[in-house]
Amino acid sequence: MTSFNATDICRHCGAEFADHNYVPDSIGTYRCPHPQQETGYGGFKGGNPCDFHPDRECCSDDELKALREAQRTWDGVDLPAPACGKSPFGIGVYVTYWYEDFSPRQSDDDVREEIEDDD
Repeated sequence: MTSFNATDICRHCGAEFADHNYVPDSIGTYRCPHPQQETGYGGFKGGNPCDFHPDRECCSDDELKALREAQRTWDGVDLPAPACGKSPFGIGVYVTYWYEDFSPRQSDDDVREEIEDDD
């Protein structure tokens, strides 16, 4: 098993390991506390409706009304992604967030393998 130092660096955010959380029910897996994000243009991808910003020139009044209602009544639970081809809130800019789980590198060989896998 790999040992960790509080000063080891996260490969996702660059912060020290001491700032990260242990994932319950796992051995040697940790979660980066800083969410990753993706921003794009298109339909609502699920999650927090407050992170969707409609393109008002392309959305119908019914879509804008549905979005306002979803934002007003959102209770903190992520909404599911709509079915393929469906966009209840029209189109616009979306932001999705997720957390990265990771295991620390055991050696410099692990770094080389990651670089080779990316090629």
